[in-house]
Amino acid sequence: MFSLLLRKSTSSLFLPKCMNQAITTTTTAATRSMRNNVDPDSHPQQQPETIFQNVNSVIESGKFGQTFAVVHFYGQQYLIHLNDIFAVQTAIPADIGERIKLEKCLLVGNENFTLIGRPILNRDLVQVEATIVEKTMTQTDMNMFHIPRKHGFKRYRFKREPLTMLRINNITICHPLNTNQKQIN
Repeated sequence: MFSLLLRKSTSSLFLPKCMNQAITTTTTAATRSMRNNVDPDSHPQQQPETIFQNVNSVIESGKFGQTFAVVHFYGQQYLIHLNDIFAVQTAIPADIGERIKLEKCLLVGNENFTLIGRPILNRDLVQVEATIVEKTMTQTDMNMFHIPRKHGFKRYRFKREPLTMLRINNITICHPLNTNQKQIN
């Protein structure tokens, strides 16, 4: 049995000398073996046709599991899941309870695959719907403006931004992928 000592000055971990040598020899041997035994044929690349077939079979079955998406909304990106509630710091011109469609979807995925847009996915491929839950204002921010040369000159500015809460109703992939595309990166 050995004990571990922690030196306070450098905050490094000290091991007995024999243990230290054993760790360094195994790590260098492991890195050498990993460097020398890299075989490009050991992990063959899948053909694009088989990848499209696998993804399309999952899309057609409709059993995605937990689906997520990254949407671009009013200048910011949001990672969303089904039934998530997220806040957008802007006023959306719609009433509470109305459903809206988020059209700028950057990527959508689940546990089996992920579709990444360049820069966004096609509107016909992915449909993300949300309901406006609440429209309110943010907490009041106070900024103090002070000029040091003018004695006692202080001005206060108060600022509140509109805030809209959205609930994600559904994230759907509408149709199978185009199999004519041959490039997968």
